[in-house]
Amino acid sequence: MNEIQIKKYLFQAVQASLLAATKIMAVYAGSDFAIEEKPDHSPLTEADQQAHQVIVSILQKTSIPILSEEGKKIPYEERKDWDWLWIVDPWTEPRNS
Repeated sequence: MNEIQIKKYLFQAVQASLLAATKIMAVYAGSDFAIEEKPDHSPLTEADQQAHQVIVSILQKTSIPILSEEGKKIPYEERKDWDWLWIVDPWTEPRNS
């Protein structure tokens, strides 16, 4: 991967982050939002889910694999030979009302 391609991908990552932040803020601007519990008892908010969807929709255009806690489970046997990957964790802190 050359420097120009890396810069292009980083620009896309920044765009994804900014759009995800907009989604997160829109969720938290509302007075009521859902919080689910993951199998490990950590929270999964509507904001987390929307941010994940936005980020993945943008980054999947790069053809670089995406590893995300909110995404599908990818076996190690498939991941072990990846030279590049996106690691996505759109964690947000649920606010107290």
